[in-house]
Amino acid sequence: MKQSTIIPGVLLCATLFSTQAADRRVYVKLYADNTAWTHVTADDNQVIITLPEGSTDFATHVLPQLQAGDEVWVAKGVYENTAALTLMNNEEKGWAWGNITLYGGFAGAEDEVNQRVVTDKDGNGLAEPWELANETNFKGKGNNAENASGFQLIHLGTGTVMDGVTLSDNYYKANQAAGGVVEKGALLRNSILRDLTAEGTGTVNGGGLYVTAGGIESCLFENCEATGSNTSFGGALLIYGMADNVSDTPSGYMCNSVMRNCSSTAPTGRGGAVFGKSGVIIENCVMYNNFASSNGSAFYFHKIGDNNRHVNRVIGCTMVNNQSAHPVFPECTYVEIYNSVSWGNARPDGQYKEIIRCAKNGPAAYPYWDSFAYHGTVKDMNNKNADFVQMELNGAIGEADNDRSPRFTRPTSFAGVATSDEQLEEIRTANWTLQPGSPLMDAGVNVPTNRLEGYDQVSLVLAAFSANDLMGNARDDRFDLGAYEYVSEGPGTGIGTPAQKPFELYTTDRRITICNLEVPATISVYALNGMCLHDQQAYAASCTVSVFEPGCYLLVVRMGERTYCEKVLL
Repeated sequence: MKQSTIIPGVLLCATLFSTQAADRRVYVKLYADNTAWTHVTADDNQVIITLPEGSTDFATHVLPQLQAGDEVWVAKGVYENTAALTLMNNEEKGWAWGNITLYGGFAGAEDEVNQRVVTDKDGNGLAEPWELANETNFKGKGNNAENASGFQLIHLGTGTVMDGVTLSDNYYKANQAAGGVVEKGALLRNSILRDLTAEGTGTVNGGGLYVTAGGIESCLFENCEATGSNTSFGGALLIYGMADNVSDTPSGYMCNSVMRNCSSTAPTGRGGAVFGKSGVIIENCVMYNNFASSNGSAFYFHKIGDNNRHVNRVIGCTMVNNQSAHPVFPECTYVEIYNSVSWGNARPDGQYKEIIRCAKNGPAAYPYWDSFAYHGTVKDMNNKNADFVQMELNGAIGEADNDRSPRFTRPTSFAGVATSDEQLEEIRTANWTLQPGSPLMDAGVNVPTNRLEGYDQVSLVLAAFSANDLMGNARDDRFDLGAYEYVSEGPGTGIGTPAQKPFELYTTDRRITICNLEVPATISVYALNGMCLHDQQAYAASCTVSVFEPGCYLLVVRMGERTYCEKVLL
């Protein structure tokens, strides 16, 4: 049985982008907010911007005052813009807002980014990194055709980081995502994309986001849709490892994220959650209860990719109860799948079949997978690499007693998107962590085999696995299949108390008290983004630590060579 061990400082997946030191810090708040940033003294390096009375338009009133290299802290509230929030350099258009880092999710009294409070808002028992107690919401006019905004919410260029915001309620009548664009070298992190629809003619690229060689970390996509009169690619997002037909190293990736209740509904709708291409990496992600009208209930990977044959990868992912007329992974050619599980994905008639369809004319070495558990059938078995490890699952949705069912903590009871408020609530509160005895435990590989390195003109960069799961739990021993590593905290919470620890723990009034310690001991408290908030040596059997605000924290207790870690909710 695995203990809940954490590697401090690596609680989320390793960021591929760095944030440079800010030239200025710019504090933003709404006019009606009388408490935010009152402790800040304005000077040349600390600028306070208060929106005018009666306006919530960040793009109009704040964006023109920013400079390249600024670090922007945006207090809680709803910011309804009249144009896209464009953070990028473009001399031709007069934009000089590159290399900006924008943080949301502040109450307005914080001095450090890691003081933002994370809490379990959706009630699924997990305080996920995008669930900031104080929401900074960049909002459109509404998610319906009558209130179409006419613009995308964001456009992030190279060197830009956006962290801790909500992008919501935007209906964009065009052929690209309503939430916006994340370009090469840009990063969207710890954010929510909710109630976003892109509707167009021809091909609609992404409902929530269009990502070309950029990064997505720790984000939630829910109730996003790509639709139109012809073809739609990716209900939650379209993500490319790199631009089409460019001979270079792919850099586009998504990790530690969840996509739920999203749909691709054009007559040819591909990728209920994700449409991927050109060497994209998807790791530690959960796709559940999404819908595609045609192919790819969870993923749709382009059959070939591009002329450079870049390899797409799925690593440590959970794909459950998605729905489409055809497979979860259709016509895979240059695709590798590691440590993942596909279960309960169905056609509209409820039949579970064609979970993977291999390309008939693809190279015999692809697709390739190692440690993949699936419920359904694999079509065209002769057109895939034969040297792999698989686990075939069975059982009805929600069945926990079958030895070959995955034993998720709180699965949804139906496939596809919600058709009622009750079903939507079931989707929001679902929990895809593992119960004791799950066959997915210790069924993975810790290191990619990469046996196909250098295969026939394929641009194949060596795969690498994160040492942590979606919630930051260390993947030790043999990795589990799916986005969550089982830890002995008790089923269904993600915030419980690990078994077999030699001390007692109490929480009262924003304080954590640890009793019966074996001293000396080291007591550390971390925010969920991995930043250390408190660190001390304990020489008595009892120790009390005060924390900043109500929320979820990670407590690490080190006694000799043993380390214990658990999530604490205050």
